[in-house]
Amino acid sequence: MSRASAGAGINVGMETRGVVSSHNDLHDVLDPAQLGKGTCWEAKEEAPQFNVEQASEQSARTSQEPRPAINPLEPGWMGICEDDFNNGFHGAREGRFVSAGSSSPQDVLQGREGHGGSLATLRRQGAMKIKCDSVWDESRECSTLLDLRWMEDNNTQVKSLNGHFALLQQTLPHGNQLSVTMTEENLQNLGDVTFGQMLLDVDKSFKGSCAPYQELGSSQRERLFLRTLRSRVPLRTSYLSSVALDALSEHASSGFRRSEHPPPAHLWEPSSVACSEGSILRELLGTCERRCTPEDQLTKVMSSKTRESDEQSNLPQRIRDLLWGAGIISPWLYLMNPGSVFCCHIEDYAFGSANVIIAPPGSHTWAAWYSVPRHDIGYLHEYLREMLGDEYTIDCLEQRKIWLDPASVSAWTSKEGKRIHVYRHLQGPSEYIATDYGSVHWGVNLGIGWKAAVNFAFPDWREAAQGIHLEYKKLEKATGQKRSYRSVPDFDSKKWDTTTSADEIDGTC
Repeated sequence: MSRASAGAGINVGMETRGVVSSHNDLHDVLDPAQLGKGTCWEAKEEAPQFNVEQASEQSARTSQEPRPAINPLEPGWMGICEDDFNNGFHGAREGRFVSAGSSSPQDVLQGREGHGGSLATLRRQGAMKIKCDSVWDESRECSTLLDLRWMEDNNTQVKSLNGHFALLQQTLPHGNQLSVTMTEENLQNLGDVTFGQMLLDVDKSFKGSCAPYQELGSSQRERLFLRTLRSRVPLRTSYLSSVALDALSEHASSGFRRSEHPPPAHLWEPSSVACSEGSILRELLGTCERRCTPEDQLTKVMSSKTRESDEQSNLPQRIRDLLWGAGIISPWLYLMNPGSVFCCHIEDYAFGSANVIIAPPGSHTWAAWYSVPRHDIGYLHEYLREMLGDEYTIDCLEQRKIWLDPASVSAWTSKEGKRIHVYRHLQGPSEYIATDYGSVHWGVNLGIGWKAAVNFAFPDWREAAQGIHLEYKKLEKATGQKRSYRSVPDFDSKKWDTTTSADEIDGTC
């Protein structure tokens, strides 16, 4: 598939490599019941055999509404066949992708300069893969999107970087649990280890434990993960998350010598995506936090998006300023481990997001994403209410603890006969995934490597957010619950006028 040049329109196509596959290529994929210590996904106990009656009993609900079918053997299933389900196929629609060529982020994400089709694709799918040109510098052996070489020589002690990152242990939903369990490593337990040494240790651990999977392709790894998820085995994996890049760079000491004459910044450098021409993100974030945050929490939230802590209050003001907006205006980094997941969520304040894998083309570094477009968010909440029963809360997506099987969501039918549109996107090295305003998205990491994430917002955010707000009003009325203040603004509250004042949003980042 050729790539579009600026002003020449878009190249929209179906991703076929690593997606189309047959059942026969599963012969070398380990069965979930055979997984144990020494693999990238560690079984915490012996894997149980799948039993429909047991699964139904474990998921029994106290409310009157029946739980949706979660596999082809249960009544009401309208999804993929039993063989495909047992072989780990995702059951979602294949997402279409676009090639940016030499076009800028604002052109692609705003449908300008011949990119009207890309914007329509993003709206329809809720997410979209974007391929960029000139993403790797062979002479410097680094990404042109984001040079992270300095991090390996970072000599700052980890225990002094509280609030800069999180080292997580994730356990997949198992038994009658519906949420991913996450525990965070106490940085004080790492002693005098430097950040650079910790990265080397983590990378070595990830690579060593995942050696048996090196010969598997992306779709094989995805199917292995989904088979494991469906077996309800309590598997655990590590994940280095929420690395606040700008704050870490300012706070850290490094022996790496940067070039005195660095090349020009790439158009799709993550911070450039967040603050591209026409962006209103920076001012909009401040406006949303002032207008949406409860008064008793406003001071805490304005100090940082990451985590409020006593240690963080002792950081220099310049560091605290950089931590504010980390992951929104400035990049958050994630070191992927095969089998680590990112749970179902919408972005803060229904912003859009852009996530890129920082790895050379051709490397075995992938992530599988699933998206539900914003026009189906009401149906998705209806599905969640039926699935979670008494455990459902209106802010369950904002809690980022739920991981949904895309096949089960795709198989569901509402009382009115409506279906949820679920799209699957296979992200490869140096490729972006952009998510639309208010779309729900989640996924699984299928390789080892860095991802960088930011948000974006342009003047069309308000109209999109208004539609999400109306859906949440219906949910609030139906449940008697109040939305999370970080979901989508309540535009009917006194703090919001019919328009956003020019003194708060000046149209620039």
